[in-house]
Amino acid sequence: MALKRCEPLEALPEGTTGEAGRKIDALDLAVLDAIRELAGDDGQEELNEVIEDYLTQTARRLAELEAGLERGDADTVRRLAHMIKGSSATIGASSLAKLCAEIETGSYVTASAEANRARLEEEFAAVRSGLQALGLTP
Repeated sequence: MALKRCEPLEALPEGTTGEAGRKIDALDLAVLDAIRELAGDDGQEELNEVIEDYLTQTARRLAELEAGLERGDADTVRRLAHMIKGSSATIGASSLAKLCAEIETGSYVTASAEANRARLEEEFAAVRSGLQALGLTP
């Protein structure tokens, strides 16, 4: 017997607005649905693993980026911004990916990252909250 297909993430409770709406706005739900669908019968389990890995790695990379900023190490900051950009785009966190792209490609990488330090943390917090609101975090 085939497993019943999971409901798309777009099927959220009506009236999801305010803070919950902002949290969910940090994510492209179609990307998350696509990840789940690509994994077939194990889609929800695979998606949960991808999300758990993303959250763990991104938190670590943001801490390393912060340390690179403290040292004035532009190469490290650029490399980590690139990594966060890619993984964020993969899970549909497009605002965070775009911010990291701006940092990565800026002429003054450390100055750009320094100026956007708070935004990096805010965007990652919004992504984490959105994933929690969708029930995709442990």
